[in-house]
Amino acid sequence: MTWHVSNASPEPRTFVIEERVPISEVKEVEINVLGKHCDPAPQSVSADGIARIELSLPAHGTKRGTFTWELGANARVGGL
Repeated sequence: MTWHVSNASPEPRTFVIEERVPISEVKEVEINVLGKHCDPAPQSVSADGIARIELSLPAHGTKRGTFTWELGANARVGGL
């Protein structure tokens, strides 16, 4: 996923972006945030699947970011 943030303020600002990551109740299904493919990488991902990304932008600044996660499952899991 790609996102864009703009600071329309004449002052520098810090923003917090929270992105929802799927979570599974099935232990054979695993979802992982690929931090090395995220720009910027999230500072944390909660047990409830909320990834928190903090960034600072200068006055009238913009930032393009990417967020990536992957889903993996045991071969016995069907329906994905």
